[in-house]
Amino acid sequence: MLVNCAAAAIFGDFLELTDAQWNAVLQTKLLGYIRSMRAVIPFMLRQGGGSIVNVTGRGGRQPTPAHLPGCAANIALNLVTKGTADAYAHRNIRINAVAPGPVESARHHQIARSNKKLTQSAGKLPPVGRLGTPEEIAEAVFFLASPGAAFISGVTLQVDGGGTAAI
Repeated sequence: MLVNCAAAAIFGDFLELTDAQWNAVLQTKLLGYIRSMRAVIPFMLRQGGGSIVNVTGRGGRQPTPAHLPGCAANIALNLVTKGTADAYAHRNIRINAVAPGPVESARHHQIARSNKKLTQSAGKLPPVGRLGTPEEIAEAVFFLASPGAAFISGVTLQVDGGGTAAI
């Protein structure tokens, strides 16, 4: 089993973010996950299967103005997740993603402050009326990696209290 979970906390106005900042996010998250998957999939093929869960983020479907590099990495990872899941499902390798929404954490508060600075809006709570917990995200990851999710492959599971404005 592989769980990819990384973040590059670079926030700012689109016009002020440098190529180096964009590259740092894409190297850390997008290419970091891809490299991990390329390293692990051959072992999974030899052992007859496995499970990979990529922790992406809600920004892959609902961008956050102050964190566009991370959002771009997340949508790319959602595509990589689906594409690799389709490529390796017949070899008994399941690849899925968990896309957390707002979780009670220092990172969430940093994103909210950055968004408020740019848009005069710090955001609102998801429909469930509270922020998620790290444990709730971990439970979703654990489920997708478990045998209980044996018939789930190539999905991005939004774990965001109903906050993503998409169907």
